[in-house]
Amino acid sequence: STARPPETPSPAATPTATPTTAPTPAPATPTATPEPTVTLATPAQREAYERLSSLVPWMRESLGPRGREATEAAIGLWLEDPALAESLVQALWFQDGIAHPELETIRQLVALAARRPLVAAGVADSPWLSDGVLSVGERQVIDLLGAEAPSEGFLPRAPESRHSLSRDLVHFFAHQLGTFQTFGLLPELESQPWFADGLSPLEMAFVVAAGTAAAGDSPLYRALLEARFASTRVTSLALAGDVSIYVFQNTPLLEGDRVLDDIESTARALEQLLDIPFPATDIILLVGDPAGAEVWFYRGFHTASHMVLRRSPEGVAHVQHEVAHYYFHGAPIWFVEGAAEFIEAYVTDTIDPSIYDRRPDRPASHAQTCLQSYKAENIRHFLLLELEDARPASGECSYKIGRWIFVELYGAIGERALGAGLRVWYDTQFLHGGVFPPLYTVSDLGEAAVESFEEMVPMAFSEALSESEHRAFEQTYEEIHGGVYGGATATIDDDHGDTREDASRVVAGEQLTGKLDHHFDFDYFAFRAEEGRKYELEFSHETTTSNLAIYDIPDDLAYDRKWTGFYEYFGDTLLRLRPTSTELARDRLWVAPRTGDFYVAIQNFGGAPGPYTFSLRALAAAPDDHGDSAQTATVLEGGQATRGALTAERDLDYFRLPDTQGQRYRVSLVPENDASLFVRIHDEEGRDYYGGVGTTNELRGGEELSFGWRPREADYFLVVGGGSGAPIAYTLVITEEES
Repeated sequence: STARPPETPSPAATPTATPTTAPTPAPATPTATPEPTVTLATPAQREAYERLSSLVPWMRESLGPRGREATEAAIGLWLEDPALAESLVQALWFQDGIAHPELETIRQLVALAARRPLVAAGVADSPWLSDGVLSVGERQVIDLLGAEAPSEGFLPRAPESRHSLSRDLVHFFAHQLGTFQTFGLLPELESQPWFADGLSPLEMAFVVAAGTAAAGDSPLYRALLEARFASTRVTSLALAGDVSIYVFQNTPLLEGDRVLDDIESTARALEQLLDIPFPATDIILLVGDPAGAEVWFYRGFHTASHMVLRRSPEGVAHVQHEVAHYYFHGAPIWFVEGAAEFIEAYVTDTIDPSIYDRRPDRPASHAQTCLQSYKAENIRHFLLLELEDARPASGECSYKIGRWIFVELYGAIGERALGAGLRVWYDTQFLHGGVFPPLYTVSDLGEAAVESFEEMVPMAFSEALSESEHRAFEQTYEEIHGGVYGGATATIDDDHGDTREDASRVVAGEQLTGKLDHHFDFDYFAFRAEEGRKYELEFSHETTTSNLAIYDIPDDLAYDRKWTGFYEYFGDTLLRLRPTSTELARDRLWVAPRTGDFYVAIQNFGGAPGPYTFSLRALAAAPDDHGDSAQTATVLEGGQATRGALTAERDLDYFRLPDTQGQRYRVSLVPENDASLFVRIHDEEGRDYYGGVGTTNELRGGEELSFGWRPREADYFLVVGGGSGAPIAYTLVITEEES
């Protein structure tokens, strides 16, 4: 081969690029100016070049400035540590040519090798450095690395376990630095002696855990900066291989604490049940001890990068639940929380299907009590009511009913089949938006065949189970959950449309008959209402799982089955009526908040099909002491008594509550004769103080309703009703209270 002359001729220059043993005569004809090339001044450099260029083909070509510097840096590394250099040049981002950020990474690695050669060697072998993408956070990590062991003074006694610098740990750490930056705490963190002298894996894991406590600069974070205590372990799981476990606490860890054992045993049990490698190489837990600092969380949570739990006098509970969330994350909430609750019982061997026995002579379980409190027939019905009432979907009931269905499925199909179904669900969830690690999210499914995360559950079990197992699964699943059949995509003939677009038109005063054609049929009707006008609704149907709801659906609101269609939750719910209600006519009365189109939906939630009747009657206006709508409400002033009377048919009295921010009020209402009335609080759109459909309290003669009230941003109204023709007098008093 032919050696190229150096870029700048010099007596000291030696042949470059591809070395030879004898010079080649200069060409007889002029040639173009050669590209910059590497300098190989010693036999060792030439040996390094031969080895590295055999691994990186572009090193044998004409090199630009970045390629030349990268090659020379790699040669220098090879002279110090051949294995380190060869690991570096075989990284995908090195193999495909050197961009400017990648050249900076090489410089960082050279500097790290000069101060911490063993750490640099570990970095070069790490998957996060050798894959095809180097993020800004990953490059930042190289500059921050220190010795393998934690700095002196970081912990009272450093744990003996050594941990690797894994892809997960690097990604978790880089993400958490952004949290410190957001809350303005990064400079203070960087000034800590143990941070400033370079970080070990244990110190990086602590930064990950402390990020949650740092949010809002909490007392727990301050306590952790002052003193921190750790218990760690490196364990080998059957499928995932080596996994690092870190537990940090703000007070000394107790002798005989089983937290590490609980984490490890849960990870092993999950691998065995699902036959899936544990999803993270680093399991990090922060334990907040109220005995050492104020702890704002009651139980704990999972952040994707780490877990957080509260220590009680009895110990650290629910470790198994949070470890399970490494597998179970995303949506639906009842499923992922229920699975985590089930795993806790599974690992601790406390599964007891008898507590959910549905025999009528047994007391109701906690899960059934939740359904009863919502007047829900099944999980699907419960979820719709939660959505309409704007309650948090992650509330306590979601945990209980989710655990219930898992325990029942465990008893119905057995451990092996349950694990097989969960394995298919996990694979499907991962492919369609549940990304982990490092930060799991629920993303749009786009054109995926699975239309809803809810539908993903039975689909996964259908694929995983035998025919007999699937029959047992369906029977249990439909009984407790309600099933996934029905809805707008049902292939069953339907007498009325299931969406706004194909709703049947109805006018006030018209009596309609229809049929709920299948277990989850929804019939939509459109009608025009006048602002401030009262309407009385009548609805009858023999199935207790049905109800009537009035929706306000803006014209520009697009119907999206992936998110709302499965529950048929579409628009704002203004009123809900049950067919078997024995209550007063209060829930059958509705005042239109504006003039325009509204929608009535007759809905079935897993009950038997059957006919129904429905009517909507506009009530005539009559003289009144207080207005019938938010627009005509009487303004209440603190410290004064207001008298009222319900006189006309279906009379309503609206009162606007004071809106003085920060002031607390006491509201009292007393009927003056032996009659009954109802009281409701809601905003102009009919939604109650907590954002859901207006809740109602009933009062009878001689009783008093009294409640505290602190104004919020929206305008809220107190509504008194219950009149059926005979006058009902009452006194309403509102007084200011100390906060």
